[in-house]
Amino acid sequence: MIIWSLLRFAFGLPPALSVANRARRREKGYAALSRGIIAVGTGDVRLASKAAAEVQKHLPGEPLALLLKAEAAQLAGDLQAVEAAFKEMTRRHDMRLLGFRGLHAQAHRRGDIDTAYQFASAAHASPLCLGRPLQFLKSMSRRRTGKPRWRARYQRELDRQNDERPATRRAHNSDRA
Repeated sequence: MIIWSLLRFAFGLPPALSVANRARRREKGYAALSRGIIAVGTGDVRLASKAAAEVQKHLPGEPLALLLKAEAAQLAGDLQAVEAAFKEMTRRHDMRLLGFRGLHAQAHRRGDIDTAYQFASAAHASPLCLGRPLQFLKSMSRRRTGKPRWRARYQRELDRQNDERPATRRAHNSDRA
């Protein structure tokens, strides 16, 4: 009986340690995610980048890890890393709209309205698209008669959405851009 208990303990130890190790890694990952989000919110580039790398290490499949990676790169001013993170998001079903939204915003910041329109159209074509901000694209795509008309209408819609946002949020977003 004692031998059986010792054997059961010896063979049960590795799985128990494995479960504990996964739980510890997950806990470290979520702690780093919290630190990273706070760092992005406060503008600490170094801490945000460090936390994003740590989250990628501990939680490689976590959707918020990609978002933190993109936000930290944006805070650091690394436009290639920002676009790479958003493109990676578009390849994931659960983050596709967020990825297209980020790519749309990046193209818009560069002043590339044509590319911004393409990303917004791709987002609108996604089956996950339920939001009102992209509804104007549906009517534009049906009645598209020429580039100047859709471009002007697109710009008017963006201006209208900016006017609807609270002034403090507009000021905060213009500081981040």
